[in-house]
Amino acid sequence: MKVIFSLLLLCTVIALMLFGAFFYLSKNPHARLYSIYRELSLKFDIWSPIKRKGFQNVIERSGIKRYPHTTGASWRDINQDGYLDLFILGGPGKRMLYLNNGNGTFTDVTERTGIGAFSWPWSAVFGDYNNDGCPDLYIVNGGGSKGEPGLQDALYRNNCDGTFTDITGRAGIRDKLNGRGAAWADYNSDGYLDLYVANYGSIADDGTWVAQPNILYENNGNGTFTDVTKKAGVIGMANCPNEVRKNKSSLHHPNKMHQKNAYQPIWFDYDGDGKIDLFVATENGVSPLYRNNGNGTFQDVTYAAGLCTMGTNMGVTVGDYDNDGNLDIYTTNAGQNYLWRNNGDGTFSEISRKSGVANTLSLGWGTEFLDYDNDGHIDIFVANGSTATPSANLWDSDLGEFKLDKLFKNRGDGTFSDVSLMEGIEGNDAKEAAAVGDYNNDGFVDILVLSSAYTDLALHRLYQNQGNKNHWITIQLVGTKSNRDAIGAKILLTSGGRTQIREIISGSSYVSQSSLWQTFGLGLASRIDTIEIKWPSGTIQQLQNIKADQKIVVIEQ
Repeated sequence: MKVIFSLLLLCTVIALMLFGAFFYLSKNPHARLYSIYRELSLKFDIWSPIKRKGFQNVIERSGIKRYPHTTGASWRDINQDGYLDLFILGGPGKRMLYLNNGNGTFTDVTERTGIGAFSWPWSAVFGDYNNDGCPDLYIVNGGGSKGEPGLQDALYRNNCDGTFTDITGRAGIRDKLNGRGAAWADYNSDGYLDLYVANYGSIADDGTWVAQPNILYENNGNGTFTDVTKKAGVIGMANCPNEVRKNKSSLHHPNKMHQKNAYQPIWFDYDGDGKIDLFVATENGVSPLYRNNGNGTFQDVTYAAGLCTMGTNMGVTVGDYDNDGNLDIYTTNAGQNYLWRNNGDGTFSEISRKSGVANTLSLGWGTEFLDYDNDGHIDIFVANGSTATPSANLWDSDLGEFKLDKLFKNRGDGTFSDVSLMEGIEGNDAKEAAAVGDYNNDGFVDILVLSSAYTDLALHRLYQNQGNKNHWITIQLVGTKSNRDAIGAKILLTSGGRTQIREIISGSSYVSQSSLWQTFGLGLASRIDTIEIKWPSGTIQQLQNIKADQKIVVIEQ
């Protein structure tokens, strides 16, 4: 009798387990099975017999502190010693400037720099606004994570001696809105960097949500800036017909279909006319594309470009993934990321599912194009996370359950494969910001990933790229007629029968800034045939027969 009872109990337990497994897998079985597989793979290291070099998380020995509630990060060589330094914003009151020691470690020098503390800083971008060779710092000081009113942004001038001076008031910076990301560019080609700031919105006294305009600051060339947002026509709300605003493939709140919550701007010349244009990743709305008219104004071409698609876009990156000479757009989203292929005629086609980079059932945040294996085809990194209230404002309560970051390898045929596990990308905790740069100067780009601002966890990663035998070259541009940072310059590199194009971009991913230095993967080619640089000033400069596996500095002639 006891044996029968035990068998019945065992069968009941097994049935309940099978029922639970069936219920769990009944919705999105492929994604959930893959998630289980990845977690088991990480725990038991079943990939170890065939694991490639990939990435190694070295943050524990790097000297970078793991403060929680971190928002954005920026790579930049602050002291001009040839190594990338790092600035991180860590939520209320926290800001950390780390100098690169040149040996794989960093030293926190924040307190002696003169950079003040902030209530809730979201992002910081370096840009040499006065062309003195020392990168200055703009800090976007937003409100809290739940729509509190914004606070005063700040502009710090680099004194070229390791310290910074707050010149916010005298420079004419007046933005006190609930800001998120920012990006530098010389939109009017006068040789001085201008600045665009994306503002999110806030909750009014009556509880309603109030959209806030973005701001375009024009550099007057004398240390001051002027707000020209209205005159330029770049307030940040896309002009799209109502019938094309909805998109069922992206999961977002049904009651906020026309809300403008801007996250991250990015400047790039999408149509190849030599004038830098503007795209703004926007949550719960359409992300606008503004075409530069060349006369101080912009035209909203979102609809004409085929971009009038609703989304919850948080992060954005730009690059020529198919090496056709046209810059493509990748945005992170809720439920499905977007890869907008540039058709070369002023329009874009969304091909994320077709190409294998949709990142479905995850909540994408930081992202960057990078050629991590130096094979000459740029790949995509995506940081996945959650929100402050994961299921309260999303259609699908399971959205954001899969927080495993993604490294999509470019196959070179228009498609990508997920190689995250094989290359050492790990962890199902919530992340947000991501920024890339070759901090140890070995020719292979590294990745910094920060934990979500919405969690007390501080599981930041510094993924050091372990490299391979492929060749490379890193190019740093210095403008003379153009802005000193050469932001907006295009580099066309031809090697081994392939031409790659890069544009120098300041401000991307999610409230972050990757390195301005461009590392090109060359595959097996040990020399570069030609390097052609199209400077923002209009100057075209060529270099020929360059040896691979080195970093070069090119000064505008």
